[in-house]
Amino acid sequence: MGRSSPGEARARSAPVTTVSRTTIYAARHVRRMLAPMKNRMRDLVLDQLARPHGWLAPVMGRILDRVNRRLNAQVIDMLAVRPGERILEIGFGGGVGLSLLAARHPQARVAAVEISTSMLAAARRRFRRALSDGTLELHEASVEHLPWPDQSFDGAYTINCIYFWPEPIVGLREIYRVLRPSGRLILGVRAQSTLRRGGFADRGFHTPSYDDIATWLGRAGFREMRMIEDPPRHMAAIMAERPQAPAAEEQRS
Repeated sequence: MGRSSPGEARARSAPVTTVSRTTIYAARHVRRMLAPMKNRMRDLVLDQLARPHGWLAPVMGRILDRVNRRLNAQVIDMLAVRPGERILEIGFGGGVGLSLLAARHPQARVAAVEISTSMLAAARRRFRRALSDGTLELHEASVEHLPWPDQSFDGAYTINCIYFWPEPIVGLREIYRVLRPSGRLILGVRAQSTLRRGGFADRGFHTPSYDDIATWLGRAGFREMRMIEDPPRHMAAIMAERPQAPAAEEQRS
């Protein structure tokens, strides 16, 4: 087989190079065109995560149940509920945590709050039997204004909600208020890197590290903190307790 001259080789390769550069240019142009659409879609998802609403709310509820199921299970295990205890969930979303808690600890008395009217309506339908027999109570309320007197609960938990609280320390102090001495709070959270990649900060939401959350808990008055981290899934469960010692109460105030 004869060899081609260098000039012939360049001539044959030229069209390939031209097509390749055109393709690269077109791909960059398409990416620039799609960037605003991608950002709008991301913002839509984040807004739904913060407060599911409208026609997307039922879809978001199912997504939340599926995505948060493992973390809910880990947090409920860590909570170690004892018979007859009163437990509070802040921001129950699709309700998977309430279902797991009822299945594992049927003797617990459970209350929960949610700011999404859509999620609240769905939960009232889903848990109407528990609501009717008094083992569950649901309220539309924010973490900053919990509708219970001081020292009402033995334990509390919240999953992937603290990023959306306007003032996390204010919310944690309100949870502290409704917990009894030695009551425990568990926060199920995602890693800071995951939140940053998801654009949380761009939308004005918090992107705390695990250390940031521990600092917030300490400033709210909580003590005896410990964490179970799941690095492969970029998530963790952080537990803290309301202390019994009056000195700690005085220091917090």
